[in-house]
Amino acid sequence: MSTVTTCGLCGAEDSWQHSLIHCNVARCVWALQDPDLFQVLNETTEPDAKRWIFALTESLLTAEFTQVLTTLWAIWYSRRQALHEHIFQSPLAIHHFIMKYIRELEECRPKKMQQVANTSSNNAISRWVHPSEGTAKIRVDDAVSRSAKEGTYSAICRDHDGKYLGSSAIKVSGITDLGTLEALACREALALALELGLPNVLVASDCKVVVNDIKLGTGGMYERIVKEIRNTSEQFQQCTFIFEGHGTNLEAHSLVKHTFGLDLGRHLWLINPPGLNCIPINILE
Repeated sequence: MSTVTTCGLCGAEDSWQHSLIHCNVARCVWALQDPDLFQVLNETTEPDAKRWIFALTESLLTAEFTQVLTTLWAIWYSRRQALHEHIFQSPLAIHHFIMKYIRELEECRPKKMQQVANTSSNNAISRWVHPSEGTAKIRVDDAVSRSAKEGTYSAICRDHDGKYLGSSAIKVSGITDLGTLEALACREALALALELGLPNVLVASDCKVVVNDIKLGTGGMYERIVKEIRNTSEQFQQCTFIFEGHGTNLEAHSLVKHTFGLDLGRHLWLINPPGLNCIPINILE
């Protein structure tokens, strides 16, 4: 057992979070995967390792959760090999092992079970949680480009019955902090609601930290944005911010990805949704 508290690979203060997420080797492995997975890991702040794993089940689909667990295991195993056997693997080699292992897991699954699992995942993605009668619901999301030079955030608004009312997306340069982008997305949701003339709005975000900061009036580096959000929310008869898991936010997520291919600035779709198959006129049809 080690008698030092520093990481044997990079020299930083060691902990289970550092070993599996923040160490240079671990970060390089996560960088080869979907950036949204790494975002969820960063936003899940439970200090206890076991409870942290349980908290991830609330934010991830089954397939995503499987990939996260496999990646954590592979990072830990490669770390043990490097520290105790002096066997070093590149992040790309670790990533290839993870993808190969997951494919083999899928191939071992009985076909009937696989169909049921796929159906459950699709239902989780597409399910619509109704707001109260007379309230519009705006779902938001954000993303950072792979070059880490640009950020995007989006807002999609629907009425109580899931009918499309409008959406907007913004592409910015130089803002890549995910918490700041999510706060900006919540601010954009209110701007969209004002343009649509909505008196009652429910803003749904998949970032618990930002939702709590808005409710409490805190926010650290994006505290000024939170204050602006709270001031703007007073212009509505009712304005509420809630957390909804990543699995229910497919269309807002697809829109932020789509926005990377657009020009810098704000893009608005008020009558018809953007030309993406995952954003229908009525989400329930």
